Amino acid sequence: MFWLLACNGGTEPKNTDTAVDTAVVDEMAFVFSIAVLADPHISGNAEHTGRLQEAIAWINEHRESRQIELVPVLGDVGWGVGLSESKTLLDGLQVPYIPIIGDNEIQYGDEENFTTVYNDQFEWLSENTEAWTFGGGAVWNPEEAKDSFFTNMAFTHKGVRLIALDWASRLPSSEGIWTEFGYIHDFEGGTKAFLESELSMISGSKEGSTLFLTHIPMMIGSFDAEKMDVISTTVEAYTDRIYANFAGHMHVNVEDDSRDRGYEVYVTNAVWDDVITIRMLDVYQNSNAVYFEQELIEFPWSGE
Repeated sequence: MFWLLACNGGTEPKNTDTAVDTAVVDEMAFVFSIAVLADPHISGNAEHTGRLQEAIAWINEHRESRQIELVPVLGDVGWGVGLSESKTLLDGLQVPYIPIIGDNEIQYGDEENFTTVYNDQFEWLSENTEAWTFGGGAVWNPEEAKDSFFTNMAFTHKGVRLIALDWASRLPSSEGIWTEFGYIHDFEGGTKAFLESELSMISGSKEGSTLFLTHIPMMIGSFDAEKMDVISTTVEAYTDRIYANFAGHMHVNVEDDSRDRGYEVYVTNAVWDDVITIRMLDVYQNSNAVYFEQELIEFPWSGE
């Protein structure tokens, strides 16, 4: 990837270990910023509520100076009594946000409710973004012999394609640890089909201009080797267009820049635990490609 340093309105490459080798580095310009949040865990716990409020306050305070224009919230957003509360809290953002379902919403019985509660936000995104697609509603899941409600979605903002993918388990909670892993959902209306459809649309886009937003990280450990092979095979023809997967779920910061799978992986620490973490992405573009500069913002919860 390219790491960039802004200086007097210009940019210079800091690291040229990148998948965008064919790009001519000309007229690189800062465009906007993305603030990534992961795992608020709003479920009736006052501390979790307070932590998310402080993350939101930081984003609102720095919205203009950092030119923050999008806030992906990478799963385990809220469930039970906290699901509606999470929507109320996130509606306090002065920046458009993208709510992404996690495994906890599903395991606590709010798989369908998540789409219902956040329907207004999905509608806003559909009306105010470019090339919006949504894979929601009831889908027959032949693997579990029941309907599943996936929240796969995608849109383009200022040349960046953001693809949110729902890999969360639909296994019953009685399966224990196996519900923590990622699943391909390879059937009509499932996540693999959504990904394939989205990839077919990015072949003419700028290099490195596509981001995967997920709760489950798209890497070995979250997926088994067989499932990772499926993902890698699916994306291999498009890897020059893909920058990275941004994910949550692990409650730690992970930066895996290996391109063997076709994209880099960046996991962001949970808002609800440890220090409050916001991953900032500054977006730069030239005539050929999109580049990103990252910064982790970390600060303690005021209640500690």
